[in-house]
Amino acid sequence: MVNNEGYIQLNDLSVGYETGRQQRTVIPKINLRASQGNLIALVGANGSGKSTLLRTLAGIQSPIKGSISIDNKPIESYSRHDLAEKLSFVGTHYDMHAMMRVHQVVSYGRYPYTNILGHLHPTDKMIIRKAMHDTGIFHLRDAFISEISDGEKQRVLIARSLAQDTNIILLDEPTAFLDVKNKFEILHLLGRLAHEKRKIILFSSHDLQIVLGTADLLWFIDHKKIIQGLPEEMVLKNTINELFRHSEVYFDAENNEFRIQRRHNFCVRLLGSGALYKWTERALDRLHIKVDNRCSGPAIHIEQKDQEIVWTVNPDNKGDEFFALQDLIQHLHSKYGNSKQLR
Repeated sequence: MVNNEGYIQLNDLSVGYETGRQQRTVIPKINLRASQGNLIALVGANGSGKSTLLRTLAGIQSPIKGSISIDNKPIESYSRHDLAEKLSFVGTHYDMHAMMRVHQVVSYGRYPYTNILGHLHPTDKMIIRKAMHDTGIFHLRDAFISEISDGEKQRVLIARSLAQDTNIILLDEPTAFLDVKNKFEILHLLGRLAHEKRKIILFSSHDLQIVLGTADLLWFIDHKKIIQGLPEEMVLKNTINELFRHSEVYFDAENNEFRIQRRHNFCVRLLGSGALYKWTERALDRLHIKVDNRCSGPAIHIEQKDQEIVWTVNPDNKGDEFFALQDLIQHLHSKYGNSKQLR
């Protein structure tokens, strides 16, 4: 028997917007299903339709064609009040007044359950406190929005969504404008909430490097269609690189990082392992020196001696030793930069 609770279904859904009297379809014929307990990342190029899709799923704008069902019911059959008990939408923190206190913003999540005066019952207050605890902002409950950081503001909005107590949470670029630490922490928080509270959490993002290590599923927008899959499978099938087909950027699956395709001036052989090898190779590549252990270029041996890292050029011939990577690279360019060896 199929459980009809805790999912959202998209059937032949086309999303877009109106320009004058015409409708422009951004993504046509989407057929996807999201189930509870998953953190789903919606990724794609600028202008690919990420925000348009999220706003359509949230009921903020109408679809061009097709249907959206939540728990086996068409979204249009829900009243605004009933939909607010099923789905919450997190925009940017700029929709919060600077002089509001944190607990006031979070309390707005209870609006579907309060009377016309917004009176909070003891149960509502307990849910609000728990939402602030779950998002790590309870200690900020009396702070003004103007007094907290961008990362903390994002947690406030997530807490407000938790207080709304919906099975589905949609977030538009929740990590935009955050530093690296806060990006990881916010996505880790969303993943924990999705798994522990059995929620569907769908968010848009440009931070592919971080998304690949945190999301359970990717909804990948490419050429006006959405491909769904595990992040790891997207990498293995080279789907990620499709996003960069017309640029010099590519995803290095072996090293789990994005890189720029560069023209190399000459090549070297690199002897070493672990972090010493990886970070030396990155520096050489960035400065147009290719690492290829099949080439005829000089050999470079890396080793750690006590507290120092030592790079030795042509160690078999008692070559030069360097104790700073910058000095090594300057030496290589000076001595081999005009080499006609294989490039």
